[in-house]
Amino acid sequence: MLQVRNLTKKFGSITAVNKISFEAKVGEVVGFLGPNGAGKTTTMRLVTGFLTPNEGKITISGLPPREAHHLVGYLPEDNPLYYQFTPLEYLRFIGEMNRLSQTRLEKRLDYVIRNFNIGQVLSQTIETLSRGFRQRVGLAATLIHDPKLVLMDEPTNGLDPNQQLEIRKIIKKLAKDKAVILSTHFLAEAKSVCDRVIIIHHGNIAAEEKLTNLKQKRQSLVKLFSKLTKE
Repeated sequence: MLQVRNLTKKFGSITAVNKISFEAKVGEVVGFLGPNGAGKTTTMRLVTGFLTPNEGKITISGLPPREAHHLVGYLPEDNPLYYQFTPLEYLRFIGEMNRLSQTRLEKRLDYVIRNFNIGQVLSQTIETLSRGFRQRVGLAATLIHDPKLVLMDEPTNGLDPNQQLEIRKIIKKLAKDKAVILSTHFLAEAKSVCDRVIIIHHGNIAAEEKLTNLKQKRQSLVKLFSKLTKE
């Protein structure tokens, strides 16, 4: 689904991403794990085509990012929403921006409203919603066009424990027929939802492990991650 080879991104003299390579397949959740400033968000923006790499290659089902936008759903960390819209107005707008036919849009609206449990707030303006409901609306918008690759940047940040649990359940459900990349700086969260984790530090891949190996290597990974967060 997604292939990244020798990806590099520089901002002036700063190398934010340094020759990293990885892939993500349909049916798995890949965790981008690392402290703030590690290069996780920059990598996601490169994959979505918002940024252009200095070096390297990205393909999504064989297409470069800017030709594969219909295959990609992206939830940024700041979850940009139009607060004056109601959730229903916002989701219709995003669906139309993705050029969904009216028939297709109605089907997708029904799907995201039911699966993200936002039916009770459809007529409220987004500015009146709790953070948890805003995050659900953002996720619904990310999925409105039924993308095959879903990227989520710190999707549980700022949520209470119950809201975090709900979002994690949604993430695991999505992976049944999509490739999901989840950015987080919490090892416990990555362990709870991911099939594989990629630890990023200073733009480099410091470690990559499957979830099945985490139990065996948990102590060493905890020590590594603790060390990286202090640097």
